[in-house]
Amino acid sequence: MGQRFTGDGEASGGGTGQSATHAPLLRLQRVDNGAVAWLPASASNAAGFTARALPPDTTPGPYTATLFANGMASDAVPLLVVPAGGPNAPTNVIATPGNARVTVRWQAPVGGTAPTSYTVTAQPGGASCTVQAPATTCTVTGLTNGVTYTFTVTANNAGGSASAPPTGGVAPAPGPVVDPGGAQAIPTLGEWGVLLLAALMLLAGLRARRSLVV
Repeated sequence: MGQRFTGDGEASGGGTGQSATHAPLLRLQRVDNGAVAWLPASASNAAGFTARALPPDTTPGPYTATLFANGMASDAVPLLVVPAGGPNAPTNVIATPGNARVTVRWQAPVGGTAPTSYTVTAQPGGASCTVQAPATTCTVTGLTNGVTYTFTVTANNAGGSASAPPTGGVAPAPGPVVDPGGAQAIPTLGEWGVLLLAALMLLAGLRARRSLVV
């Protein structure tokens, strides 16, 4: 935002008056490499100018700012573009166990600057996974079944990071064996089981015969 900028040259029509104080366009020029970004006004009046948001690819560093009104340029003003503030912490974190893995889900932060990525970290051990925003789920693999872990979700961007409180303890565990078609495996009898079943069937048959003879 700028105030009291005026043009530094006379109008092209030959008049002696300076250009109007209304300043509809701002030029940011990088000091070290000359890169230029043009920013229209989101609000302006005779004594002030508020630019729209910087382009997403604007890198922090030293710039000069020049306001243009009716083709007239103001004096260049040095300024420093700094990284945006860090994001707020994610909310509503839920951890679901699997076989040697845990899937963690959360909700994006409310307010603050938008995250660019999220990192999920398991304790103990420090195993982690990272996803790019706007994704809100990540699976931490390589865990030990039966060991209880907590999980912390951290939102990150160029301005910093913020973490949600750790989840409660979650222990990964193997699930039931499932065939490729999705049906649960059916137990089969071993050799001794087959012999035992045959003997029981033979005994039942003998009893049936005796009852018929009687």
